[in-house]
Amino acid sequence: MKKIIVGIGNDIMGDDSVALRVIDALEKMNIDAELDKIFSHGMDVAQRIIGYDYAVIVDSSTEIPPGTVAIVDENFAPMNFDSPHTLSIRASLEILRKVGEKVPKIKIVLVGVENVEFSEEISEKAKKGLEKAVNIVKEMIEGGSDEHNHYIL
Repeated sequence: MKKIIVGIGNDIMGDDSVALRVIDALEKMNIDAELDKIFSHGMDVAQRIIGYDYAVIVDSSTEIPPGTVAIVDENFAPMNFDSPHTLSIRASLEILRKVGEKVPKIKIVLVGVENVEFSEEISEKAKKGLEKAVNIVKEMIEGGSDEHNHYIL
């Protein structure tokens, strides 16, 4: 099975870099998946995972408590962003399916964050979420990927 893990974030926006740091940590482990970092959303992410059987997308979220991790499927991802100039991941995946692309099975790992202001440092709560997310993603790739769809405090 061909697998990919994609971290989305901005490394100079504080806690928003948490998903990129998950990828950094996984690069030091023997993970049976391709690893990548993306600094945008939507179509860039959707196009990157085409051709894989299973994809884990890691992102930060201010919608869940800082330091917690939520695991959802693509149906729980937002359909639209506040900007009319940006497509969401979910909308991008729908477009790719409509034009006949094979979209992999997807899980989204969200890490709760609090500080998304200009900084290269992350908060203590984001660090706790980072540790949890690394372990969860590693477990998802090593087996049992269908068992995850929950909220972890």
